[in-house]
Amino acid sequence: MKTKKIRFIILLSVLFFAFVSCDINNKLNIPDAQSTDTKSIEDNTDAELTVINVFQNIYNYGIYGDLEKSYTQSTDTNNYVIRTINNNKVILDFSLCDNQKGKIIIDFSDSPTYKNTKLTGEISFENYSYNNMKISGTGNMKMTHSIDTAGPNFTFNTDTLKFFKDNKTFLLGGKRDIIWKRGFQSLADRIDDEYLIYGNTWGINSDGIHYNVKIEKEKALKKALSCEYITEGEMTLTDYLDTEDEKSLIIDFAPGEDEEFCQCDSWLTITVNGFTFKTNIDN
Repeated sequence: MKTKKIRFIILLSVLFFAFVSCDINNKLNIPDAQSTDTKSIEDNTDAELTVINVFQNIYNYGIYGDLEKSYTQSTDTNNYVIRTINNNKVILDFSLCDNQKGKIIIDFSDSPTYKNTKLTGEISFENYSYNNMKISGTGNMKMTHSIDTAGPNFTFNTDTLKFFKDNKTFLLGGKRDIIWKRGFQSLADRIDDEYLIYGNTWGINSDGIHYNVKIEKEKALKKALSCEYITEGEMTLTDYLDTEDEKSLIIDFAPGEDEEFCQCDSWLTITVNGFTFKTNIDN
């Protein structure tokens, strides 16, 4: 099932189901699955969406030089950004955008080009928001590898980022490794961009509950700008850390076989306490 939308849901942006399967419930008593609190999943989704969008902007428009994707060539007001360069400091101003406001500021260690394989940068925000999600705090990025046939690899570290939306506040910290898998050689076209994401993060949701998220490199999430869903990968979210209610959810974004496998659709599986359920997050 292909979609015409272009948005990225990196965890489970809509997960308002109760892990219910009529057939299974007729045979098994699984109250833990049915009563699972999804607050951490929802808040983490909003936070991850915002962070990934920040990096897409930095990838495509913050780093420049011979290989450049320029906002100044864009006629789409949703993607038009004012870029200011002061030595190695780049300021991306989103005042002309519909779904983004404020500024992303990147203080690079050197000339910010993709040819600089040791490039690092300190990232900060000035009243920045994405889809009405405000973000504050700082983080640092490092280019770890760059080759001609694929894109560069980056790491992103942050002690704490704070997010604000709908009178809610929640926190996110940790490390992500991001591989630019496809689209680097066609820098004028974002639609073919594809990334792999893995690493460990922690969070405190808007109810004050601690959780963490783990994504192994071998099961990295695949994120393409051409699809609104994650088409491949697996992650583990452990909720209510260090309490008697602690439990882990294993989310597989590529359920099914043959034609169903790795499609751009809303199907995924959730495993809780050994029970696996296939669900459609759009239903």
